[in-house]
Amino acid sequence: MLLSKSGKSHLIISFLAFTVLVAEVILSFFGPMATLDKTTVIVSPVYNSIGKDETFIDDLTKIIESHMVKTGSYTIVRQIRFEDYFNKHPDEVKAYQPYSDYLKIANDAGIEKMLTVSLYGNEETGYNIHLALRDCKSEILMERHSQQFFSLEELDSSTGINEAFSFSAKRVSLFDMAYIILLILFASVVLLHVMGIRRGALIELTLVVNIVLFLFSWFFARNANMDYFQKFVATKGQVTIAQDTSTEQLYAYIRFVPVFIITLWMYWKDRKEKNLYAFSLGLVILSAILYSLSFPNQLSLKGFPFLAWFALVPLFLVLEKSGFRKGLFYGSTFGVLQAIFINFWQGTYSYIGLQLVTIGLLIEYFLFMIVLNLAVKISGKWKLLIIPPLWLVFEYLRSVGYIGYPWGLIGTSQFAFSPFIQLASITGIWGLSLVLLYFNSAIAWLADGNRDAKSRRIFPAVMLSLTIVITLWGGIRIKVIENMENQADRTAKIIVVQQNRDPRKHSYQQSLDFAIEMTDAAIAELGTTPDLVLWPEGSFKPDIRWYSDESRQNYNNGKLVIQLVDYVKTIGTWLVTGTQDHIFLQEGDKEIRRNFNSSVLLSPDGSISDIYHKIKLVPFTEHFPYKEELPRMWEFLQKFDTSNWLAGWDWKVMQAGDLSIFTPICFEDAFPGHIRKYVLEGGQYIANLSNDYWSLSPVEGMQHGINGLFRAVENRRPMMRATCSGYTVYADSTGRIQGEVKEFYEKGYIIAEIPLMEKPMTFYTRYGDWLPVGAVIFTLVYLAFRPAYLLFLFLRRKYGRQ
Repeated sequence: MLLSKSGKSHLIISFLAFTVLVAEVILSFFGPMATLDKTTVIVSPVYNSIGKDETFIDDLTKIIESHMVKTGSYTIVRQIRFEDYFNKHPDEVKAYQPYSDYLKIANDAGIEKMLTVSLYGNEETGYNIHLALRDCKSEILMERHSQQFFSLEELDSSTGINEAFSFSAKRVSLFDMAYIILLILFASVVLLHVMGIRRGALIELTLVVNIVLFLFSWFFARNANMDYFQKFVATKGQVTIAQDTSTEQLYAYIRFVPVFIITLWMYWKDRKEKNLYAFSLGLVILSAILYSLSFPNQLSLKGFPFLAWFALVPLFLVLEKSGFRKGLFYGSTFGVLQAIFINFWQGTYSYIGLQLVTIGLLIEYFLFMIVLNLAVKISGKWKLLIIPPLWLVFEYLRSVGYIGYPWGLIGTSQFAFSPFIQLASITGIWGLSLVLLYFNSAIAWLADGNRDAKSRRIFPAVMLSLTIVITLWGGIRIKVIENMENQADRTAKIIVVQQNRDPRKHSYQQSLDFAIEMTDAAIAELGTTPDLVLWPEGSFKPDIRWYSDESRQNYNNGKLVIQLVDYVKTIGTWLVTGTQDHIFLQEGDKEIRRNFNSSVLLSPDGSISDIYHKIKLVPFTEHFPYKEELPRMWEFLQKFDTSNWLAGWDWKVMQAGDLSIFTPICFEDAFPGHIRKYVLEGGQYIANLSNDYWSLSPVEGMQHGINGLFRAVENRRPMMRATCSGYTVYADSTGRIQGEVKEFYEKGYIIAEIPLMEKPMTFYTRYGDWLPVGAVIFTLVYLAFRPAYLLFLFLRRKYGRQ
């Protein structure tokens, strides 16, 4: 019997799907796409018998470490483990000891292998290195290798180390487990297709899981573009990293594209009605893409802010038409996709960073969508009016507390729309978000064909009129503030430096040299002594207070502190730099050293005038306060070398001559309520110190920068941002950029001339987050009384007339 056209199509899809499924299962366990099990290894400090300088030894160590990584057999653990040991045992003399001492330290740290390095010879007759790989527990010698070389370039180009220390063993990683789950979903879809049963929600779930895992895999492949040491910093020496971008991307395409195409084909065949809402998942994905592109992205560093005015329309329409379970799925899908698109650069900070952010936002969006879809379900024809205030509540709640992460707030996309963003001085960033959310809702209202023409036009007309009024008012406020500042008696001249060095990647001496170089260039251009110099976070990493002690001035870091102090005396002005500080805390019968991420204000005579300790630490990577409550999570984070800084507690305002400044460090400037507290303490000028070098992505630096600019508008306080690599800017009290280092990852500086005048507190500074708090109250009242009101109407209709 001849098959019908639809029968042939069904058979072809079934055959192709089964072929793809079998091929992917085989490739998951055999061949080059199967992963390798890697052991942790640390390269101990080089035994330097010939007195080579520190730079040569550092470069030699990096070459050896990079070759160990290239074997595909090891993940490198940083030598900071030894530094940590001596920090915890300050009474011990830090000197080169026999390898057995370092073996003990490595073993205590849970490192599996240690590679000892000995250097002999000289430049004329050639250098010799002897490498010995030992098991840390048994101290058994595993492998040994000796090699002669005349230059570091020759050593780097050789393959001797790679060949001597290579091994491999197959395993299934956590990512492979996720991929196996995808294949199980795909197999289920294929089976239902063969049986002629519609796949329903299962096929949409399979598509979403496929897209998410592909994006993770593709961004993983991109991290091969990092230079070796940046990979080292990014992974903390604990995670497999891509060795070759093209190869890893090819693997991603092979693993996910065939499954995606077949699943998409079956998804299309499942849609009997080819109307817009039959492809709701596509609308949700479109919303996630448009929303992400409204922020700084890889296509445009300034993003496409106009997209934010309608990016959420497809999602809002889908949520309005969907039932509770479908709405929960679609809303969570939007959340996880926009999280990956916006935060892709997390993959170059800590490879678990992207996963943690994505999983965290997925959980948050899932919980939010439960509430939102419940509210939508009980709101009848007013669904599109209730979504914006609830969404604002969500933006606010995900920005507070220990895991607060205010990245991707829709209002921040409008940073360049100066007249409009002046509303932030009254409402904070929250008012801008609420206007944008209601504008999206109004367009969705207009697009809903179920309403009569008159009612469809009223809501959009109201929102358009309100936006015009806000923009006109903002333009007038800018002119008023300009006139006030032009009448100031004098201005302060502040040099803001971008030295383009990361203290974790480059030597402390080089970071100091570059900061001095840029400062000198700026002073030469200015032609007079500035009122203040700002250096970025970590630009001077050594603990200035600790190494200022006379007993430690012969240490390398002590000599750097002397050099810094002498330089400040030479330029004769106030200088703020990022640094590190610490205290010793008594824990039981031990004294434990706890470090602060800090900024220090040095007076013109080089003395320490004030020190600020960062309060708002990056969760999981800088700080985890739940060691006792969540010991397994603590142990997991320690494998990734979580810094575990101690959080400060004082919203400190520093006095540098006539300047009352405060120095939020890194992403502290992204939190509206946090910055407001410094202003309430008397702060007049915001001096943010950041190190965005680690991301190796201008997109991250730009996203961070635009977040911080709104703090200037909210509080009417000028903001200077000194960063290691960008976005280094000076924004006035209206949030407009008055000076910037235009290039990322280049040395540079700006000279900010800031009017000195008394600045009144804004409505937002006085009353804080009144708008989102009001939205929270509204939400609680609405969710409590709306169901009761609906029940009352139901009972009245049923029993009201007897």
